[in-house]
Amino acid sequence: MTDPSQVTTVTRDHAVAGSEAAGRLPAETLTDGQTYAWQAQTVAGDGASDWSAPCYVTVDDTLPASAPTVSSSNYPPDQVNQGGEPVTFTLDANGISGVTGFEYSWTQPLPVVVIARTGDWGIPQPEDPYADPGHFVRADAPGGSATFSLMHRPAPAR
Repeated sequence: MTDPSQVTTVTRDHAVAGSEAAGRLPAETLTDGQTYAWQAQTVAGDGASDWSAPCYVTVDDTLPASAPTVSSSNYPPDQVNQGGEPVTFTLDANGISGVTGFEYSWTQPLPVVVIARTGDWGIPQPEDPYADPGHFVRADAPGGSATFSLMHRPAPAR
């Protein structure tokens, strides 16, 4: 927040009473590395609610300086795995402190990360993507590594 006097107002003209309403801030108004504060207020009829407490978010559009590495003790590169036992993989962030976990899959595309589902009254309910061990694994420390196992099941013969 380099200049708290810079304010952008986003409105939602039509909302359902008793439910939260989203306001969308255009992506071009956000700058990589910048921290933003946001607040909400409800206006109805002749009155307005008090402003909510400020919440903060930092935009991070910068890719890590180096890609994570993938290794496996029982699934060597350029060799066919014979199956029968889970394959163990280690993903390493190479010390890039902004990397705190990894997303993986045998196939593309990777699952969409959902950070919140809508709860009662439309209020977002944050979710931890690392609670899905089938696609996400948390690093042992920021910039660290994570080891997980997968069982590859070939497609049935047709």
